[in-house]
Amino acid sequence: MNTKILMKSGVCIVALATAAPAYAQSDRLETIVVTAQKREQNIQDVPIAVTAFGAKELDARNVVSFEEIARSVPGLQYEQDVDIRSSQVRIRGILGGGLSAGTDSSVSVYVDEVYLGQTTAANMDVFDLERLEVLRGPQGTLFGRNSLSGVVNVTSKRPSDEFEGYLQAEYGNYDHKRIKGRVSGAIIEDKLSASVSGVYFDRDGFLENATLGTDTNNQHSWGGRVGLYFTPTENIDWTISTDYRKVDQQAKTFETLINDFAGSVPGNLGGLLNTDPYDRVTYGDFAGKETLESWGISARGRVKLGAVDVVSVTGYRSHEYLSDGESDLTPIGVGRNQDGQDVRRFTQEIRLETTSDGPFQAIVGAFYLDQDSTNESGVLLQEEFVETLPLIFGLPPVPIMELTGGAVGVTETKSYAFFGNLTYDLTEKLQISLGARQTWDDKTLVSFSQTDFESVFGFPLLAGTGSVPTTKDSYSAFTPSASIRYKPSDDVTLYATASKGFRSGGFNDALGDLSGVAFEPETLWNYEGGLKSVWFDQAFLANISLFYMDWDNIQLIGDDPTTPTLYDPRTINAGRAVSQGVEVELAAALTDNFTIGANFIVVDAVYKEGVLPDLTPLDRIPGAADFTVNVSAEYVYPVSNDLDITLRGEYYRQGEVALSANQSRPEAFQEGYGLLGARLSLVSEDSWQFALWGKNLLDEKYNTSVFDLLSNPFVGQYFNTLGAPRTYGAEVRVSF
Repeated sequence: MNTKILMKSGVCIVALATAAPAYAQSDRLETIVVTAQKREQNIQDVPIAVTAFGAKELDARNVVSFEEIARSVPGLQYEQDVDIRSSQVRIRGILGGGLSAGTDSSVSVYVDEVYLGQTTAANMDVFDLERLEVLRGPQGTLFGRNSLSGVVNVTSKRPSDEFEGYLQAEYGNYDHKRIKGRVSGAIIEDKLSASVSGVYFDRDGFLENATLGTDTNNQHSWGGRVGLYFTPTENIDWTISTDYRKVDQQAKTFETLINDFAGSVPGNLGGLLNTDPYDRVTYGDFAGKETLESWGISARGRVKLGAVDVVSVTGYRSHEYLSDGESDLTPIGVGRNQDGQDVRRFTQEIRLETTSDGPFQAIVGAFYLDQDSTNESGVLLQEEFVETLPLIFGLPPVPIMELTGGAVGVTETKSYAFFGNLTYDLTEKLQISLGARQTWDDKTLVSFSQTDFESVFGFPLLAGTGSVPTTKDSYSAFTPSASIRYKPSDDVTLYATASKGFRSGGFNDALGDLSGVAFEPETLWNYEGGLKSVWFDQAFLANISLFYMDWDNIQLIGDDPTTPTLYDPRTINAGRAVSQGVEVELAAALTDNFTIGANFIVVDAVYKEGVLPDLTPLDRIPGAADFTVNVSAEYVYPVSNDLDITLRGEYYRQGEVALSANQSRPEAFQEGYGLLGARLSLVSEDSWQFALWGKNLLDEKYNTSVFDLLSNPFVGQYFNTLGAPRTYGAEVRVSF
């Protein structure tokens, strides 16, 4: 492992040993229960690097999105890109993928044990949750489906037997409006209970469009969930949940880091170009539109049969997505990007779980997935550009009209898997666990067709017009895992684990090269050792993990050099990378009313071999910051027996990070930055709450992604996406 990382981890361990005596012994940290191994367990007993947030913690942080969760989890990063489709979850630098409808992500997101699929399908509002867990490292045995680098495991609140509910309203700058609520209670006492919850979110844009005289990058969404909990007998229970989400907002827009004033059409035509990448002002002539409609239904049943439980998890998910946004962001109107997805997914899992408290425990099961997807990726050339383009090339003029081209890909996926995990207590202190999963994926590119502009201009602007015949391929993987856990005391856990992850191969179902549409699976081995511990009568927590991840046959998306005219990416398998580092999580209850916490990761994530499609050598893994640190503190001042004032502060700092796999330009890197947040609340227990909150209080300006179209003669810009500016607001919550 990298010497610098080992030195820094050693410093951390020494710091823990010297800091520990300062903490009070009379106070307690809350015990967190997780289902990281498909069983309810104390998080400190699980031989996996996992971070979890309960409902109370999520509310205290005023969490709205995965991006905010990511800052509190070592090794987890959420790349907030220009649109929903491109925003990705990454763990320990292992990037996501799954941008088009038929491809897969490297981080699996589950809600109530149902697999959500690629990045668009996994985009969700964070509300009405019982718990959110982040499992770092491959989880190929028990979770399986494309959990190459980890899992985000979300559990919604189960309907309660007692009548309860709440209503919460927020208002903040940028006309931030968020309303959420929940009602739950028994329909048939001790037999059937139900819950209904909903959320509405609306906010003005963070950027100004100087051409249109409006703001842009707004947000507007709403959704809800209905749950039923049925217990016909003491040995049978069923949880049925259905949810719906609707997003209807402007297409997101970029800022511009670099302009090509000499070689690009916008530069040659004298269009007003964006020359300040951090002023939050853009100049596009089209506001655009982004919509997402997603819904799903799931049923989870458990039948207790003595020493064995039978568990069934059935899920159906559907989403339709459309993004229509400007590609050049200039007032002269060159072109627009139009991306659409239509996905239907059915999943079924059946498990047998032993329930004995004895030394032997086992889980065995089977999994099935059936998915149909349609992916559309198009380019619309605007009237002004169509009129001007022939003149640039000395060709006869064409009628003034909009022209459209692009690709439509239809993909079918069927996946089958059998899995098992066996755990045995060799002694009261020593436990071993062995697991394995065998997966078979059958993928069919039912149809793929692409339309270019040869008939109008006499030459292709994309990758050419054509189609690909129906193509089938099959992929299989054996993903084992093994761990050993040693507990020298009830409060200390030492563990070591090795596990393999797998992401299936597939087909390029988006705009791209017609001659090479297939790519192969990628694999990852993770080797990890760690310490989980609580000290001084549960007043101080210290968890440390050291990891080494070997990632091979990597799937990378890049521009196709054989068609350099417009942006037409394709997925290739591009070599090998290693991610290694140390993660630390600390928490302390200094007094009954004062708690502090911290977590950090130091990581070295680099490619060992491989090139992009344009033959650019690969270096650092994009999205993996050198380090991240999160420090938080919370103080509760009791005003009376049922009234508290709570002050919470949080500071997040990250080091330099590469934002693109192509790092030939210095603009591909974001230097380190820090974000400060705070929350002041007045709480009447189980009755009402009033709070003031602020995020990015220092108004730090930083990039979350970049997008290189500088060499494209019709765009000539190197774009950047800015993180959210300073936001603040107030909220009122009434419980009943």
